Amino acid sequence: MKLAIFGASARAAAFSAIAAGHEVVAADLFADSDLAERCEAYQITSWSDDFIALIEGTRAAGWLYTGGLENHPQIISDLAERCRLFGTTAAALGRLRDPFALVDVARSFGVAMPLIRREPPTGETAKRWLAKPLQSAGGLGIDFWRGNFWRENGTTTEADYFQQYIEDAQPIAATFAVASEGVLLGITRQLVGEPWTGAEPFAYCGSLLQLGDDWSFFSDCLSAIGDMLVALGARGVVGVDMLVRDGECWLIEINPRYPASAELIEHQRGESMIGIHVNACNEMLPRTAAARLSETMAKAVLFAHRKFTVNAQLHAWLFEYRLAVGGDLADIPTAETRIALGEPILTALTTNESDPLSALQARFDEIRTRIDYSML
Repeated sequence: MKLAIFGASARAAAFSAIAAGHEVVAADLFADSDLAERCEAYQITSWSDDFIALIEGTRAAGWLYTGGLENHPQIISDLAERCRLFGTTAAALGRLRDPFALVDVARSFGVAMPLIRREPPTGETAKRWLAKPLQSAGGLGIDFWRGNFWRENGTTTEADYFQQYIEDAQPIAATFAVASEGVLLGITRQLVGEPWTGAEPFAYCGSLLQLGDDWSFFSDCLSAIGDMLVALGARGVVGVDMLVRDGECWLIEINPRYPASAELIEHQRGESMIGIHVNACNEMLPRTAAARLSETMAKAVLFAHRKFTVNAQLHAWLFEYRLAVGGDLADIPTAETRIALGEPILTALTTNESDPLSALQARFDEIRTRIDYSML
């Protein structure tokens, strides 16, 4: 089947779809070199106009969306009128993405969420609060409330809502396949705001599957969340952001589309996540829940420490370096790509390192050095 895959970044989902035997046309904000190597790839400038033109011109049998597009339900609705959508409908997004509605539903299923409020907190000395936008992806735009919505570049903006900060909690992501029931596919630790990646303080910057992790203490919570996802109308492979601490767990957000951590779960399970996604949208769920972990795997996103343009020499070196590290670089930008301070550059993955995060950090240090050298 020919699948169109649209979103801020389509590479991981596109590779998964190809592994499942689908012909793929992908469109995202980057159209990176390794994506263009494997399938028909387009860089979009206008989410609405470009996606609609592509869906009408590609003759795809179906389409799905990745991160970012869940913030644009009207575009999803317009595209779904033109081609079969594999995934959560625009109508269901209103229930899944509204944090105030979600708190009420979670309570009815016995699932805890941090306190939230519409108005800025005042006189709160015992709790810290986060200022959050409603339309966000990957944790971008989130920061501590400091009397205004402060960011390191000196700008301020109004927050859409405020959420209690849970001290000393571990961020995790649970991945489900959802149809008539919600089946847990796997759980990863999330890397958030890690300074060595260059990410913003609360931005998603990677995932970790680690030997020895035991999440059985909140299996009842995960089961309830699976039932919640069904009731709210999520479909296909979706991600759920959570926090855990000392035997407690909190639901933070539902990402009702292919999540960033899915490619690690795919490696763990040995089966295409987009294959599972399409099957779930056809009411065929996997028979097994989360697979037993046999190896450690990690991925991290490198963000730009300076403004630069990917020249031909740097572009060639990145492909050479990808070969040198066993192919574990992805989302490699094309030559002449202009990258601004703080924007994503590429993704690195590693398997079975004794200290995977240190290994990724060393790769990022080497890449940054090469970027600086290319600018001389």
